[in-house]
Amino acid sequence: MQRRRRSPLAKLLTGLVVAGTVLGLFEGGHYLVMGAPPPRGHVAPVGQTALVQEGDGLRLDHPINSNMDLWVPFEHSAPRVVTLGGSSVRNVGPDAHNWPWQLGQLLPEVEIVNLASPGQTMRSLTSLMEDLALLTPDLIVIYSGHNDVAQAVFTGRVGSQRSWTLPIWKLLSPSWLAFYLTFETMPELVDPDRRAALAFASSDYVLQLHTRQQRGYEEDLRAGLEAAPAPVLLTTLLRNFEQGPQGLLSSDPACREQASNTPLYQPDPAGGLADRLEASCGETALGLWLRAHEADEAGRHEEAVALWHASLALDPYPLRATAETDEILRSVAADTDTALFDLEQELGRFPPAEWFMDSLHPTALGAEAIARALLPEVRSSIDL
Repeated sequence: MQRRRRSPLAKLLTGLVVAGTVLGLFEGGHYLVMGAPPPRGHVAPVGQTALVQEGDGLRLDHPINSNMDLWVPFEHSAPRVVTLGGSSVRNVGPDAHNWPWQLGQLLPEVEIVNLASPGQTMRSLTSLMEDLALLTPDLIVIYSGHNDVAQAVFTGRVGSQRSWTLPIWKLLSPSWLAFYLTFETMPELVDPDRRAALAFASSDYVLQLHTRQQRGYEEDLRAGLEAAPAPVLLTTLLRNFEQGPQGLLSSDPACREQASNTPLYQPDPAGGLADRLEASCGETALGLWLRAHEADEAGRHEEAVALWHASLALDPYPLRATAETDEILRSVAADTDTALFDLEQELGRFPPAEWFMDSLHPTALGAEAIARALLPEVRSSIDL
């Protein structure tokens, strides 16, 4: 008796059943023995926003924090200046900590519309430009770049991938198979130290991502300027020199122990910390930051700036933009004939520590200093 041949569809269904059974046994066995996969840093939420038409105006819709939502009418009688950026421009704290609010106090004859919100990257700000035209701004001020390179908070990307892939990685994050397949390709926080709040990285892959992220930032910045519906004023970025780096690249236990006992939020008063750290770890972001303070205290300011910039570049999980971000801003502004206010040059490479709440967010004093510095440039940009 001749056996009946199975159709291709039947073979496909059988294969799917077998594959599903094997995958189920694999995942179930891992959950039974090991529990859920470790959390991955790259599935943290990214603060993308949208401008949604609502009545006679637009509403800034923040998908993570509705407290940052803001409605703006289309009509306006006074000159309108729109500010864009992340939490260094608009945060959930007091209004006085936001420099656009301070600028509005100095320019009551101008309407300052602060459409910044925590977690924004240059890519997410660029996506707002088309709808922003409906608000007919007279000037757009952009202070953005920290979040574009921050590995530990709002990367706007998943590794080298764009942020639209984030829901896919969220969907795959409970899978042990996905964990194994992406283990070497995605950056994540490794053994964050509780005493020093220092995050250690074991692979230099996180540093290799910096170049890709900077290239993406420049592409997004150029796209944003091209799409802007009004003249743009770019600014360079400020950072708190008094706070050390966020991360350190080393898998050596002795290095990690030494680094964990190194103060991150103040320079080395007694001296010798940099030598001990270098002996255990070699060149690190933390060691370079300590050397920068030594040079600054000795009056070698240009050397201090170079060491500080090298420290920023070597931080595997930076909360602050590197010095290269400012260079990109300067270069793109010159290439595109866009106005640039160089805050870093005007207010100093090492602004006073009391201007910051942490490594980059301004206090009321810092916000006021930024607003006063920008005031003449904003006035001239809108012909006041």
